[in-house]
Amino acid sequence: GGMTRAEALAELTQQIPNYPMPAVSLYRSDQQWLLQQASLRVAPDFLSAVNQAYLVGRERRFLGRLGQQVLALVGGINIMPPLRYDQTQLQQFVFAVADEASQPGRPARQLGDLTIPAEAGIRVDVGATTTALMAALNGAPTTAVHLPLVVTEFTPQATDAEATSAGEAVPETAAPGSLAALPLGFSPLRLVDEQYDIDMALDPVFISQLMKGGAAMQLDESALRTYLAGLAEQLDIAPHDARLRFNPATGGVTVLQESHNGRQLDIAATVASIRDALANQQAQATLVLTEVPPAVDMNRIAEMGIRELIASGDSYFRGSSAARVRNIEVAAEKFDGLVIPPGEIFSFNTGVEDVTAANGFEDSLVIMGDTTAVGVGGGVCQVSTTIFRAAYSAGFPIVERYNHGYVVSWYGEPGLDATIYTPTVDFRFLNDTGAYLLIEP
Repeated sequence: GGMTRAEALAELTQQIPNYPMPAVSLYRSDQQWLLQQASLRVAPDFLSAVNQAYLVGRERRFLGRLGQQVLALVGGINIMPPLRYDQTQLQQFVFAVADEASQPGRPARQLGDLTIPAEAGIRVDVGATTTALMAALNGAPTTAVHLPLVVTEFTPQATDAEATSAGEAVPETAAPGSLAALPLGFSPLRLVDEQYDIDMALDPVFISQLMKGGAAMQLDESALRTYLAGLAEQLDIAPHDARLRFNPATGGVTVLQESHNGRQLDIAATVASIRDALANQQAQATLVLTEVPPAVDMNRIAEMGIRELIASGDSYFRGSSAARVRNIEVAAEKFDGLVIPPGEIFSFNTGVEDVTAANGFEDSLVIMGDTTAVGVGGGVCQVSTTIFRAAYSAGFPIVERYNHGYVVSWYGEPGLDATIYTPTVDFRFLNDTGAYLLIEP
């Protein structure tokens, strides 16, 4: 008690360097597979836990706030930190288990007068099993997690050669979506994107688990899309918008920060490429990455229509502490040169990002509901209020805005302030013009 969030985070990290993680395993019948947690890089998210603890007793409603304060004082409130882990490695674990647990089964056979009945095969539902594991881990478990494999049974069909030798009719065409040309064994499949110089491979175990049995093997596209979605988190790069500077003397606009294109994995196209490669027994498929242009392109400044000052806002913070002044400076810098495209909604919380000590904010007085307390980022609302006044005077539609819980001298006349509390309480307005808007503190 009595700590700032930054102090609490440092204390937790120091006192609990190795957070106890319960055992996690999958099972089917008498078989069990234990998850090796080191490969997942499992770690507690102490920052989220500290933020949850900080909100205890700070609800906007008085009765709810009072009830939480009493509960915390009398018996304490237990907050378990959520877990962070490598989702791609988790899925690889499930694929490895599926490779061991799956059973190919056996089609029915007729040998003369002797009929050999079919033996059902077992296929592990990788997607459903992975989802169940993630749900268990996301619940911050305190006891062992012991989950059953999600499996389905299937009856394998005879291959063309087997059917021919047994005198059975062979279908002329395979079922839609099938990979009739696939051999029984699998080799690594390279995934290549020449534009971005990416060359990786899917291992044979992984590929075998993507295939469904039968005479014409089929690609489990749902499981493949799940895998590629995890891969996209590593490969995707968000585009970077340009930051600009307006010169009122010349009316010219210069580049403050350059824009950069991003890239995005085209999952549907990559699935199609992998499917075609497997069907044609090729050793390489295309990893399809598409270029994503920035919303604010430094090469299109002349088209943006930034020509003059259309509105300004002001507020005063004389008498603020050094920490509060520092927070105002840090927050204002976040919006220096920010450009809002036509039709887009400006979000203060998106622009200011996380108001944390790690982002340069300091402890200062903040308004929580109708009370004053010490918290990280006191003074940030000075910036949101100033931007609100500029947007309001320009006549832009205000999408979201909240007053402070009580009148503060720094914000002047009541009704012309805008409180924010990341990530829930935001200030937003719509750029309903046909031109780009440039913000300069």
